[in-house]
Amino acid sequence: MNACVLRHRLLSPALIVFMFASPSGCAADQHGSEVDWDSPRMLEIKRQWQSLEDSFEEDSGKMADDGKVAYEEHVRSVDRLFRTRLSDRDLCQLAASSKIPPVPEDQGSFAYVMLTFMVKALVQSGDRDCLVDLLTKRCPGRIHGPEDIEFYVPFHGQKLKDPILVLGEAYAKSRAPETRHALAAAARRGFAGLGIRGKDDSEFVNNAMRWYEKEKGHLTVNSAYTLNETSNGRMFSIESYEENPDYYDNPPQAREPLFKG
Repeated sequence: MNACVLRHRLLSPALIVFMFASPSGCAADQHGSEVDWDSPRMLEIKRQWQSLEDSFEEDSGKMADDGKVAYEEHVRSVDRLFRTRLSDRDLCQLAASSKIPPVPEDQGSFAYVMLTFMVKALVQSGDRDCLVDLLTKRCPGRIHGPEDIEFYVPFHGQKLKDPILVLGEAYAKSRAPETRHALAAAARRGFAGLGIRGKDDSEFVNNAMRWYEKEKGHLTVNSAYTLNETSNGRMFSIESYEENPDYYDNPPQAREPLFKG
């Protein structure tokens, strides 16, 4: 006889209810054990991800054409892996963890891919608290292809109220210098050319978010914003702003704005 069933027969109804409600009872979480960045479950997910990466690299060398389609399917397969193995609760645990890794420069690394997946999943689920918690600690710049963080969050955040304000909320709570810089840079890119000023990043971000609150009634996210990362020799990529800070205040006219109204 199943040990859990036997124990339930020997215990009072009140204790049985408690055991089913408690995470330490016989019913295990459908996704497995507790998860952290160095937990066995996370290491297994990383191993499975690496297997997908290796297969894609091997197959990409044999592709005659249509590499973009194959790459997009590969990204979807990685997302499916993560979504299958990690619940919404797991993602919030990872976001809150003190072991969360720095944002790597290598955008093909496991840590970068996982961080961007977490942004996508939390935006799509509309979990504002966990999304802010994540971005308070770590803010990857590019989320999917040419979609930078300041575009991805408002463009896909239909389940979030005023999603662009998430960046301001995360900036206000963040105490990590690298993350604060990434969030401020995202706000400066997104609100460039709108006449918003600030003596420092904090003042700029505050002024940008107040400007949005005042003007949001007639603003829409410009889907062409992604062209800044793909056309004009990538003149307005994340890197170009870092190399030419003047673009934040005086971007050339060829740049696509984040908002139209």
